[in-house]
Amino acid sequence: MALITINDLVIKFKTNDGIVTAVNGFNAQIEKGQTLGIVGESGSGKSQTVLAIMRLLAKNAITTGNIIYNQQDLLSISNQEIRRLRGNKISMIFQDPMTCLNPYVTIGKQLLEVLLNHKNIAKNDAIKTVLNCMDTVKIPDAKRRINQYPHEFSGGMRQRIMIAMALLCKPELLIADEPTTALDVTVQAEIIALLEDLKKYLNMAIILITHDMGVIASSCDTVIVMYGGKIMEQGSVDDIFYNSVHPYTKGLLASIPSGLQKELYVIPGQPPSLLNLPNGCPFYERCNIHIDYCQDHMPLLLPVNNNPDHIKACHVAK
Repeated sequence: MALITINDLVIKFKTNDGIVTAVNGFNAQIEKGQTLGIVGESGSGKSQTVLAIMRLLAKNAITTGNIIYNQQDLLSISNQEIRRLRGNKISMIFQDPMTCLNPYVTIGKQLLEVLLNHKNIAKNDAIKTVLNCMDTVKIPDAKRRINQYPHEFSGGMRQRIMIAMALLCKPELLIADEPTTALDVTVQAEIIALLEDLKKYLNMAIILITHDMGVIASSCDTVIVMYGGKIMEQGSVDDIFYNSVHPYTKGLLASIPSGLQKELYVIPGQPPSLLNLPNGCPFYERCNIHIDYCQDHMPLLLPVNNNPDHIKACHVAK
């Protein structure tokens, strides 16, 4: 049984310029112990999808569809119920730890707040739990550093603090939105390895959002490729990296820098306006294999080579 099931999720925003369609019919299932990677260009709908799970969308958002967790629709339960789940059973690591941590409050107080809000626990026991969690995410000298402020930590250590905060209540689902952004390659590898170890230790599911195909390759079980608010292709890491069929997926893979390249490949053109999405495939204008039919007819997600776990939304690709 899936931990989270997302059915036909549509997210739109009312703006002064019109209705922006950020996510347009997203379907997915996340199992316990699984890492689901979501990849795509900026504006493809990755972050809005997971913010919908957390019920943290902007006030001008309009959502349809449902997100089922523990036989509850997260989009329709009360604010009080979602607050009980958020940070407790479902946690999120946000993109930039420096803007998520309060610069005027010590790390220890910010971590303690999570436990004291969600668990019936004495303060002394909560402090011990915080120190243990800081040790788990490999923050050295936790007893001293618990009284320090965010600016006294490096970028990599601040990211570890965010991971510790997300894991304090031992969630069933951890959402990591660009957890390695702005970190150097060595620290990136350490953070990804840490998430993998913690996933096995807690038997939790992870949704990992990133632009970095290398991060996806090294840490995910299933990969979703998004573009223009829709899923273009979905499959295992091997399916996506070695047997991909969608021209957008192939373009992303070709854009990965390699020492063998004389010139870095760039997908031509620009993503479609989310204010005026086409009737057909959103990738039509940039696609190198499109036919006229693609312009006005949205492709369905269909199996590749009769493999139900590898699906693509393309009229032409086989």
